Amino acid sequence: MIEPIDHKVQITTGEHAGRYIGPKFGGGLVTNPEMRADMPRRIERTKYSSHSQVRGATTFTKTAAAAVQQELQQAGYASEAVQEKLS
Repeated sequence: MIEPIDHKVQITTGEHAGRYIGPKFGGGLVTNPEMRADMPRRIERTKYSSHSQVRGATTFTKTAAAAVQQELQQAGYASEAVQEKLS
């Protein structure tokens, strides 16, 4: 059985608490005014950035989300995998 891709990872501690994991942001052109108001922040010692909006977050399988959480834990952040409701 193929594992569904339906989990977002949210940081629960530290300066990134409440933000969602997404791709590392390189600082390019941003046209979304909501995103400009609260830009993605790089998470030191990881390959990710934290995003204030859930729609900027990467969606993972449950297994991949657990691996991301382990990497975040090694960098000193607690997190939780939030399962999305599929329509």
